[in-house]
Amino acid sequence: PTIPLSPHIAIASSEMSLLAILSSQIHSLWVEIFSSTAGIGSTLRYTASDCLETFPFPLKMTQNQPRADSENDYWVQLERIGNAILLCRKNTGTGLTSIYNQFNDPGCDSKQIVDLRKLHQELDLICAKCYEIDLDTSCYGFSLQDIDLQTEEGLPNFLKDRISRDDFFFYNANDAMDFQDQLRSLNVLKSTGTL
Repeated sequence: PTIPLSPHIAIASSEMSLLAILSSQIHSLWVEIFSSTAGIGSTLRYTASDCLETFPFPLKMTQNQPRADSENDYWVQLERIGNAILLCRKNTGTGLTSIYNQFNDPGCDSKQIVDLRKLHQELDLICAKCYEIDLDTSCYGFSLQDIDLQTEEGLPNFLKDRISRDDFFFYNANDAMDFQDQLRSLNVLKSTGTL
């Protein structure tokens, strides 16, 4: 058996719909708002009392309503996508930190990680329907974070403009890598940003 050590928590459930909801961007946004931070920096501290117990699960999950076997039923879709995400994670043969570092790295194009990205996008669409949210799928992409410049001297105006707006979101991996490579080639980065 696996025994989580403090400050980790374990959520015991055989329902893949729960895994799916907790893996969704909706839950991630909730966690960013309601979690505390641990130590120096902005490391989020997930606590059951702040992040899990207060989370507004979809009504069908909380009211023990009979669940249909129809593919149009959101619970059935969440169970399916939860199983698919779990299987995809297992097939990578690495831990969650490694998996999601690769997931967020636009330079990673392994089939398993690309498949996992697609599953997460599908998951977020299903979750949005559960909450009756109209989700714009064009918001998927890559975000450079913690860009730390030595200087802006010598930067082309289009790069200065993007930096001044803190616009580090890119709709595809190639654009994110090109931007980062441009900054590297100009030797203006103190350290590499996190993707």
